[in-house]
Amino acid sequence: MKIGIDISALQGPHRMRGIGSVLLNYLDNIPSEHRKQHSFVLYAQPYNKDSNVDEGDDPTKLFNTKGLNYEVRFFNVSLPQQNNGATHRSKYQQIASILPGQMRLAKKVIRLSRGLLRDMSDLKNFFLGDPRGQDLRGVDIYLQPDQSTPLPRGRIRKALILYDIIPYVLDGDYFTSYHTARVRGRSWPGSVKQGFKRWLYAYKLKINTRRSNILVAISQHTQNDFVKYIGVDQQKITVILLGISNHTTPGSLGKPTLKRYIKTSWGYIGHPYSPPETPFLLFVGGVDRRRKISDLVTAFNHLRAEGRDIKLVFSGDILQGPDNIPIEETRDALLSSSYIDDIVFLGFADNATRDWLYTHALAFVYPSRYEGFGLPVLEAMQYGTPAITYKNSSIYEIAGNAAIYADGALSIKTAVEELMEQPSVIKRYAKLGKSQASKFSWTQTAEALMSLLSEDRRG
Repeated sequence: MKIGIDISALQGPHRMRGIGSVLLNYLDNIPSEHRKQHSFVLYAQPYNKDSNVDEGDDPTKLFNTKGLNYEVRFFNVSLPQQNNGATHRSKYQQIASILPGQMRLAKKVIRLSRGLLRDMSDLKNFFLGDPRGQDLRGVDIYLQPDQSTPLPRGRIRKALILYDIIPYVLDGDYFTSYHTARVRGRSWPGSVKQGFKRWLYAYKLKINTRRSNILVAISQHTQNDFVKYIGVDQQKITVILLGISNHTTPGSLGKPTLKRYIKTSWGYIGHPYSPPETPFLLFVGGVDRRRKISDLVTAFNHLRAEGRDIKLVFSGDILQGPDNIPIEETRDALLSSSYIDDIVFLGFADNATRDWLYTHALAFVYPSRYEGFGLPVLEAMQYGTPAITYKNSSIYEIAGNAAIYADGALSIKTAVEELMEQPSVIKRYAKLGKSQASKFSWTQTAEALMSLLSEDRRG
């Protein structure tokens, strides 16, 4: 069988996160029997083969291609681009310019219509097919790892990976409904636009799921959300849980060379930093509205106020200081902390540094209101690090009884105090965490996905 896969997610700046990370692990762990049995067509954005290509240009250098029978086909980016609404804009601007000044309502309607048309400009691609253009000759099935990318044209069999629909489920934080926007005081044109964006987001997903022969959800909770909010037939979705990578064994870890970001007149600058000798709480990941980092900061403030000798360590791409964080609630919580000197910002951490942090942290704290899978929690458990998190969405499905569940700043504080005062609790959750994490493997995940793609013949 010839399997086509869109690997363009590995060419963007976030190729090591989110969809790019999942795709990379899928490809890296394709079992040897499937490498022998099938051939693969990998679709990528064009790059200059004659230049000194790096990982960002040639995505095949990012994963294990040993024994993989593959070819790379480039998207035809020279295809005529669809009209982006410029014509509509100019027409509406002309109309608006000749209206009397007192016809404010008509002007609002014109501006609103112009914006809605612009938002709808790429909807036709979900009906007509991916406008990038693919050479699908000989391909038996096409795997799209990004649920928000249009599927290709033609009757070729298609498989789509489903992650989460957080922007839709968390009304008020992302794509706001008309009612929520109005309650929050937005004007009616702004509320209409917000509600329309919300509808459009879900409608695109409906089109993609209907056009797919195979749907793969990364968790049972993700499957449930697609059934509930998008209206997908549950029987059409197969749940294949994600895996976790095998990192460096703790016994071989030396102290890493860390950089702590400190504010200067030139902005936040990384300075050499010795790993803390005192116990520390760890957060690794992206900053997002659904992640209540402010709860973690509040809990930390209370611990320090009561005299607890502890630090708080943040590691992530934009975690280089409070002023760099775009989420106002998180930024304000950090800037207002009386113990900001005991809060350490490390920015991006390579694998070796991240391994050391997980291994030596008192606890990994992940106060998230919603996760499509909850991979960071499992990663912490893999090292025997107690994980304190919130019990919602897919988190309990993944972590089971091996995590410590909190529901706010006070319960985070209580959980940390218990760990500091009772070493036996640390040992118990270290054992439970390692056992739970051992149930997840990228090898098993890739095997299940490849078997599904090669064996399913429906549609």
